[in-house]
Amino acid sequence: MTVSAAQITAQLDAVLAREPDALTIGIHAPSKQDWPAVITRGTRRFALRWCVSSLALRAALADAEQLAENASTHAEPPVDGLVMLTPVDPNRLPDDIAARLARGRIFQLEGWEMVRELFAAKAMDARLSPFSWMPQLLIDAATRGSYAPVAGGFLDLDTAWREILDRYLGIESARPDAISLLLWTQSPSADVNLAQLPLRARADTLAWLATSAGAPGRLALACVAAGRTADALPLGLVCDVLFSPSGEGNTTLAQSTVRLERFVGDAHVGVLEGRAWAEQARLCILQQDAAHIPSVFGLVLARADALLEELKASEYAQLSALLPRGFDQRLHTFAATLDAHAKQPTDASAQSVEVAAHIALQHQLARSQPERSERIQMARRVARWLSTPVPETTGFAELSAWQTDQGAFVDWARFRLLGGDEMHALSAAYAQLRGAVQTRREQIAERFAGALAQRDASAWPPEARFVPVEEILDRVVASIARSQPVLLLVLDGA
Repeated sequence: MTVSAAQITAQLDAVLAREPDALTIGIHAPSKQDWPAVITRGTRRFALRWCVSSLALRAALADAEQLAENASTHAEPPVDGLVMLTPVDPNRLPDDIAARLARGRIFQLEGWEMVRELFAAKAMDARLSPFSWMPQLLIDAATRGSYAPVAGGFLDLDTAWREILDRYLGIESARPDAISLLLWTQSPSADVNLAQLPLRARADTLAWLATSAGAPGRLALACVAAGRTADALPLGLVCDVLFSPSGEGNTTLAQSTVRLERFVGDAHVGVLEGRAWAEQARLCILQQDAAHIPSVFGLVLARADALLEELKASEYAQLSALLPRGFDQRLHTFAATLDAHAKQPTDASAQSVEVAAHIALQHQLARSQPERSERIQMARRVARWLSTPVPETTGFAELSAWQTDQGAFVDWARFRLLGGDEMHALSAAYAQLRGAVQTRREQIAERFAGALAQRDASAWPPEARFVPVEEILDRVVASIARSQPVLLLVLDGA
């Protein structure tokens, strides 16, 4: 049995937690090893000394006592404590030596006993016994900071696992859920930290994690075991396509689910498991604000697109409301529907535009691109107007009212489409739509111009919604001036 510096430090911390002023500490060590000369704990420095016999122990104790007597004459003594490492049988320790040691004993660095001291525990969970590798890891991890004393003096299974997972893998919970595991797989150090665990510890750790994370967690851990750690979250997003209810019965998607098995150690992924995996992966992404999804999870989304193509199911990406390729496909569908409607507007084609626009706007990336989303909404409104009948009225007052109630909004919407879109097909569809709207607007504008030329100002009814400019002084300014002073400003629009 070897005694490491980490074990010595952990034992030292355990002793100091109970006896802060301890001067001499004995630790059993079968053989001498390459230990550091001094171990510093807080403001105290302890020298390490190999004592091969009882005589050597007495000599070391005498030196330590001399050090204590002379400590007052040194402003900063080089060391103020001594750790004696010895092969002397702790059960045959002479009484005079035992009386001068901390706790009156030489400590045996036996796994669980030392762990019990590190946690200031009086009893331990019997369920810890199968994990024979755990004491050494807990002792080594104590160098990263002391453990908090356990409540009630009882070290339970979850407390031990929480410290192992936190200090070695960076997982803060003793029983992490699927979302926590999926996010952990995206840590650059996940594989490195896991590989540093002994083989038995690694296997037990993966088995333990699988017990609390359900089917999605087990599949994520299967990716880890298969060497596909970083793909666990992207593959969950891919499952959103492969196991989509809208794709049930699709032969291509069914074949892709078979190809998926090689990423999880050739294990079969059932429909319910796949959908649960997809749901947890979506929640990982959606816990981020929509505007920040591309920057925070951009690499994950791009990898999911690549994996979908590798599984030969990229043509169905539109079934996902998260994948970038899915957003592009939804926009292509919207562009084709909008183009067809602009060329021959009908009630049926207008309804198709409504549906396609709704589907495109439901994608998460639409929420992170407000300008593109606004153009889709404006195009949908203009397309809706394009399928309505052209007003038949020729009266000036009626046409003026139409311009206020409808025309101005149509103009606003079509002007928002100027500049098109970064997608060529959608940009072309917007241009087609603007052209169709422009043709209809010019027809109404010609009718309005004719009505304006034939208008009889004297016939303008007082109850009309609009006041001719030539009547503003009489009907508006004079009316107000009767009760209070009025300043009229005339601006030349030219």
